[in-house]
Amino acid sequence: SSKCRPVIVTRGLPRSGPVDTNPRRRMTWTSVRHRKLDRWGQLKDQHVSVPASSGDLVSTVADKSRVLMQDVWGTTIDPTRYLLSFGRTQMQVDMWDKNAGAMRQSLMGEFGIPEGATLELTDYEDLIGSVLWIDKTEDRAITVSQLRHLHAYVLSNCSTDQVAFAWYNRENKRLSYDTMNLYDLAEWVIRPATQADRCSLVEMLAETKQAQLPNWFASHWWGESILRFLLCVEEHCRARSMNMHTTAYWVCAFANNQHELGAEICVDPTGTSFFRAMQNSVGVLCILDEEGIVFTRIWCSFEASVAVTKPRLLMDFVAAHKWAEWLKGGRKVDHTASVISDGLTPDQAKQERERLGQGLGMKVKHEKNFPMALIEAGLTIDIRRSSASMDIDRVRILNSIAGKERAELDQTPDRAHPNYERVNIGLHSLFALAGWRQAVDSRPDLLQSMSEAVRRDKDRRILSFSFQDCISFDDNRLVEVADAVHDKIQVLDLDLYLCRRVTDKGLERFATCLPADLRVLQLNLSFDRNITDEGFIAFATR
Repeated sequence: SSKCRPVIVTRGLPRSGPVDTNPRRRMTWTSVRHRKLDRWGQLKDQHVSVPASSGDLVSTVADKSRVLMQDVWGTTIDPTRYLLSFGRTQMQVDMWDKNAGAMRQSLMGEFGIPEGATLELTDYEDLIGSVLWIDKTEDRAITVSQLRHLHAYVLSNCSTDQVAFAWYNRENKRLSYDTMNLYDLAEWVIRPATQADRCSLVEMLAETKQAQLPNWFASHWWGESILRFLLCVEEHCRARSMNMHTTAYWVCAFANNQHELGAEICVDPTGTSFFRAMQNSVGVLCILDEEGIVFTRIWCSFEASVAVTKPRLLMDFVAAHKWAEWLKGGRKVDHTASVISDGLTPDQAKQERERLGQGLGMKVKHEKNFPMALIEAGLTIDIRRSSASMDIDRVRILNSIAGKERAELDQTPDRAHPNYERVNIGLHSLFALAGWRQAVDSRPDLLQSMSEAVRRDKDRRILSFSFQDCISFDDNRLVEVADAVHDKIQVLDLDLYLCRRVTDKGLERFATCLPADLRVLQLNLSFDRNITDEGFIAFATR
């Protein structure tokens, strides 16, 4: 009887094509509502059509988001395009069987499915297409538009309250879109969708056979929400004025073949696709989670060490964080993430060329919205404390950072090696400079440690500060800036526009700290009414 058969729950968008004339598989269309991600990244309510087997027992649940189908054993289900599951149990099997009873018994026996259980079906048809093979893993970066397409697919498999129909977490509860992470995405989307072809997800999403070379390398923690990941990448792309359709980020989960991960692993971390992808990129984008866990992961430490020790690579940071920007004319722009850029972005550089201090001021204005808790955590990073799922990875990466030869990579790392401190200092300096302006207003207790962090970074040759219209910036704050200037600095840019509490005394003290080999000094003292001609003459004399 029908009550002994499993019930199949399915949902998803139909594939366009000719109408099936087979009376056993003829479809009718039931209009249901989904939340979709449009091309601008906004969630919109849309009505789509979901096929329901004509003549079968069809019951639509109250939220109109999924269709229950019974007695569908006459329908062919392609295992390369569908995933049948029961809770967290996944069954990629061919449902076509003339003897429905035999199929049922096979399912019950092989997977331990109880009689009358509810089986759920995931349709990958709208996500995947023909595989376009890309030989080199380091050439499989994902564009922002492809990432949006992936998110649109995920949302199409969720109800209007963004709870997944058929995907479950480790506690056997349905996943929600806003908390789903890369571990979940790999389990329910990436690996099942690419199972038949045993390829990477990028090769499934690619529109041409050409390599998708990375513009940026994404360093991140897999436990971060995929929604926050998308918001961070989009904000970074906008901040650097890059094209969403052509800008590509190398993300290991999407670039690696998840069915042959052993092929991507080697003894020497500098021989991996990770390292080669970084070498081909403009820079490394570190995507920070709310708790700063990314700071404690050894692979993220390795990626940061490459960026810090390779002068050619930029190092940007981004964190999902809502803030509002008011433009001229009273127009409000809502942002979903905050970016710390390595140097000026293209727009900021253009503004700086047009008017001295304007671009640097815009950079400070944007970065002061970065979460201060993450800035503070960044000041205490120690890559030696990083952990890994496999301890051998931690050992080899630490030895690689220390510059050990391949034959020495499995030895116990020397925790006193100076390369570890060099990387730590470089990262501390980046966060200190990014959070300095914000700390003047809200966390002056951190300024001394920030000054110390920058002064210790002997690899740094350029220093830029902007304290435009900062009412709390005085001679004491200027002394802390002066203490950060070490003897290797060659370019110094200090914007004190409208800093009315700075006096001749502070300016003279600042002059005593300027290095002898300084080549370029840009100093903006406009409207600093407490700096007199005598103070400026004293500064010039020093």
